[in-house]
Amino acid sequence: MYQQIWEEAISKKNKIAIKNFFDCIAERNQAKSIVKSNPYVMLMDPVGYCNLKCPFCSTGNGSLSRDKQKLSLSTFKHIIDHLGPYLFKLQLYNWGEPLLNKDLPQMVKHVKKHNVVTEISTNLSFPMSEEYAEEIVDSGLDFMLCSIDGASQETYEKYRVGGNFELTMKNMKMLNKKKKEKKLKTPLIIWRFLVFRHNQHEIEKAKKMAKELGVEMKFIRPFVRDDKPEWASTLPEFTPLEHFNPEIQNKDPSDSQQLITISKNKNEKKETFPSTSEKDSNLSNENPKPCTWLWSSITINANSSVSPCCAITEQKNDFGVVEDSIKSVWNNENYRSARAIFNGTTPGPKTICHSCPIPHIQQEMKQHDENIIGHILKTSSPSEQDKIMIFLKENDEELYQKALYFESI
Repeated sequence: MYQQIWEEAISKKNKIAIKNFFDCIAERNQAKSIVKSNPYVMLMDPVGYCNLKCPFCSTGNGSLSRDKQKLSLSTFKHIIDHLGPYLFKLQLYNWGEPLLNKDLPQMVKHVKKHNVVTEISTNLSFPMSEEYAEEIVDSGLDFMLCSIDGASQETYEKYRVGGNFELTMKNMKMLNKKKKEKKLKTPLIIWRFLVFRHNQHEIEKAKKMAKELGVEMKFIRPFVRDDKPEWASTLPEFTPLEHFNPEIQNKDPSDSQQLITISKNKNEKKETFPSTSEKDSNLSNENPKPCTWLWSSITINANSSVSPCCAITEQKNDFGVVEDSIKSVWNNENYRSARAIFNGTTPGPKTICHSCPIPHIQQEMKQHDENIIGHILKTSSPSEQDKIMIFLKENDEELYQKALYFESI
């Protein structure tokens, strides 16, 4: 079902979007500082606040230094009217609870005019009327990730502080019922369960409950702070994600040294990153892979400020504010300087990217590339396929190897 939703959306994108996608791959892999292409993935926060107090979330623990605003429908439409034709996916969440913005169904309806895959992540732990539930399922939303980390109130509330487990189950059941009554394929409702040590014993119970509810189930490796090892799951497949240093964001970027390096062994493709204590590390002569966020995606906060990626918690580290159009930010001095990290040119002002707080997500946008490339190859003529393969071989060896796999199945 997941792949089908993606393919249906991609099949409706016009030639402008397809050309922009390939232009972006070329500019990204050439690590151009100034780009002509537009981002084809967007993260946008409908609200900058949340009703829960999750301890490892910057919003929940109060460390997020952002205005607690709500994105207006008019601002949303203004941004989408500029970027919608190029977008393949819109993630309508980041630091806030998206369903607290009652305009969200209208936002989804507006962006779906451009055949964009849409996704939200919600805690569902608030009163929801049947009318609002109906608006949500009628909006055209593709994916709804329901963040519920446990199968009982006692376990669930340890991380989802202030949450009501029974209410989340009630809301998820109501949404799925509305969807079935209307005989809709979407939204695909996915119960998203962060696996910690305190809740890993409820995995099987949660699977059974999800099956009874008729929703998908997904278990996730979480972030766990270094000073909270007791939260880490003892199950090997859910070992917490590493290389996350939120403290970097509290520092002045102008004092930061480049922390991104790459293995000197040319046969070793995996990037290596020094610990944050290695303050004197410099960019090596052999430049690392370009961070996919700086070319392929854009992250817009509820106050219309633009962050270089989803992990930026400090408003002072944002790259600008969307005003008349995205072009006012997309090639400004902050973006140019951050991209210059990956091409070895003389950088401009130091940015948060010069001391990346979460380097292991730098290639995250490539997951979308694979979905898009796979479908384009599937629907292209043999001559078009040949052109695409030549392009990929010249511009992105990794995607080229993935494309060889797609061609063989």
